[in-house]
Amino acid sequence: MDNQRSRDSFPAVTTHILAEHKDEVWNIQWSHCGRYLASASRDKTAIPETGPNTRVCVPEKILRDHPYPVTCLAWSFDDSILLAGSENTIKMWNPKTGRCLHALDACTETITSLVWLVDGSGFLSASLDRKIILWGADGIQREVWGTAVMRITDLAVTPDSSRLVAVGVRHLPPSENNSAGGTPPTGAATQAYTVGHGDVENRLIIYNLATKEQETSIRLEGELTTVNISQDSRYALIHHAPDEVQLWDLDLAQMVHRFTGLHQGKHVIRSSFGGADGEFVVSGSEDGKVYVWNRDTAALLAALPGHGEGRSVNAAVWNPKDERMFASCSDDGTIRIWEIPSL
Repeated sequence: MDNQRSRDSFPAVTTHILAEHKDEVWNIQWSHCGRYLASASRDKTAIPETGPNTRVCVPEKILRDHPYPVTCLAWSFDDSILLAGSENTIKMWNPKTGRCLHALDACTETITSLVWLVDGSGFLSASLDRKIILWGADGIQREVWGTAVMRITDLAVTPDSSRLVAVGVRHLPPSENNSAGGTPPTGAATQAYTVGHGDVENRLIIYNLATKEQETSIRLEGELTTVNISQDSRYALIHHAPDEVQLWDLDLAQMVHRFTGLHQGKHVIRSSFGGADGEFVVSGSEDGKVYVWNRDTAALLAALPGHGEGRSVNAAVWNPKDERMFASCSDDGTIRIWEIPSL
């Protein structure tokens, strides 16, 4: 793809700034219909908002009463339930009424990821206590996937339901004795699981979702923080600290590209595919910019300012129903909606 044509065809203009949160915004997720955008914040709230396709962005409800900052979110496939993870608690919300349907406590450490099964029958949670738990859509715990070999920092299910992809860290002896006995921080915007704590190995693990068996386990250098999967279920974006996003071919279990230019050292940064046929990769960065690359060539197309220098952009997520729009969130407490410039 011609790079100049790419630059002209991705969202590069902020059309809306959402400022309902009172503190850093750590995560955002579009609803599957593309009409709503949910956000998770250090201020202990989650807010589902009507998206800008109505030309007005309005908070539907402010979901309060989380015990700690909200770190992860997941919409059910019919968008009737919004999951919010706060430390070791999962809350199931009706986003329209603002009513909490269930509060689930089954983990002893921070919940790092929530993901719905494609058939809508339930969802998976992952946490730093090495548990992957299957929950029913009714909030009842169905199954624990044994004990994982690593502290899971993120996971994702492929859209075709064939695989589960997880990233995380395993502490190796004698690192447990070298951790100085302290409890690492657990905020979503901080890498709390490896830095400065002895010998560790960082792994990308691909599971067969039906059998729950490992297909591939790959040891990598550097912290692996988040994972996002392409709509064709073939590729995964893996955030690799410091300062890199990697594109992996899940069928071949091989890295295809490295996307560089962004800054990631201590924060958890999220990225996504976007545009027609997933032709772009978009990511946040600790330097306050949003980075956009061509997926096929790894060429950096833009570093978009707006959130403010030094205010980490923690996530950039493309609208699943509008290839001309994505959203970003930041430590500056705001969410920005980006669209293609009007002619």
